[in-house]
Amino acid sequence: MNSRPLTAIILGLLLGLTSISSASDLRSIAENVAAHKQLTILWNAAKETRLLDDWNTVGPFTLFAPTDTAFRKLSERQIQLLVANPELLRKLISSHVIAGKALTAAELKNWHGKQLNGFRISTANTIQIGGAELILLDIKCSNGVIHCIDTVLMPEK
Repeated sequence: MNSRPLTAIILGLLLGLTSISSASDLRSIAENVAAHKQLTILWNAAKETRLLDDWNTVGPFTLFAPTDTAFRKLSERQIQLLVANPELLRKLISSHVIAGKALTAAELKNWHGKQLNGFRISTANTIQIGGAELILLDIKCSNGVIHCIDTVLMPEK
């Protein structure tokens, strides 16, 4: 029995999986946010505040991306304030981005007790920033890295 066809199929599958898993590496942060099914509210907010152009530049950036579920935790009053005040919405979305650094989860573990953009990093049990837990880590992009978080970060006034 000739095992070459089987070997070719297995190799093809492995190469295909490698290509799929590294496809995000080729896209910018903006393109990855657009492609992620659980980041539609963030995508729309970034589009509304004209931050997408920034997310397509060279970087590097670290984006702590609140999921749609995280945005749904906001109160009706918070949502009304953000909708009524585009500058406040821009400040809120911008506070989720670290410019000049593409910090992986492994690197964030060294930041325990320190602050990024005014939010304290905790690595006691899970990795958290400002009380928001990182729930999907290390989405590598051409210009940085994305970590999905379970809570919207609220910057100080």
